[in-house]
Amino acid sequence: MSSFSDRKVGFVLPVEGKKDQFLIGYGEDFAVVTWDGQSEKPQDVSIHVKGDPSPDNRINDGKADPTGRVYAGSMCETKGTNGEYLTGKATFYSVEKGEVKVRLNNIGLSNGLAWSLDHKKFYYIDSLAENVRAFDYNKDTGDIGKTLLLLLLNN
Repeated sequence: MSSFSDRKVGFVLPVEGKKDQFLIGYGEDFAVVTWDGQSEKPQDVSIHVKGDPSPDNRINDGKADPTGRVYAGSMCETKGTNGEYLTGKATFYSVEKGEVKVRLNNIGLSNGLAWSLDHKKFYYIDSLAENVRAFDYNKDTGDIGKTLLLLLLNN
């Protein structure tokens, strides 16, 4: 077990059917932690699957879709000359049954992940691009398709 404090945790999701296990974004990887819900530190941390291969990136926001498939985006922790986060350096993934799939490349910072009530749309915020997009979504395959810019948040 690696020290739990040596990497940043981007998200925590309960593992279905396991009262003391959670899938977490753990540095650049996806890990399963065993935790009693009360202790300061988990009893065990094991890497589930390797995530973002870039040493400058870490997993940020993540959520499960209506079928339990996990989606999460990375972010680049290297900053520009003025201290700004670098855009276009990160990736958006899905994780299902131990397999990581790239869903979007060259993104900034994934946040605000959500699905429509009929599960036909996936909503996605890239905080660095300052926009909200809607994608066609296939619940059966997890594929995201045609995109529509819903809201541009910058001036």
